[in-house]
Amino acid sequence: MTLEKTATSYRVGISVEEMKAILRYDKAYGEERVLRPTLRGRLGEVPGVSRINYDGRFGPVIFFTLDANLDIPRRQTCILARIRKHIKVCKKQPEVSCQ
Repeated sequence: MTLEKTATSYRVGISVEEMKAILRYDKAYGEERVLRPTLRGRLGEVPGVSRINYDGRFGPVIFFTLDANLDIPRRQTCILARIRKHIKVCKKQPEVSCQ
């Protein structure tokens, strides 16, 4: 019997402000996924990434799993860059008012 690593689960800590911006963006634009993809959509495009969760329930963190055979430094850098870029997009969006 042997153990074989098939995937690694990651946790990326972000600020409360950044988490609020992401969740606000998802709530406002979640239905427009083609024109305005959510963070889940952006990370889901990266080969090997799955189990993406960032609902705020466990604080300002983003969880995801990366397949072991694709878990290389360049891919990790790409994932972090996508998260940073998405946070910038989220912060630029105006607050949606329903008055």
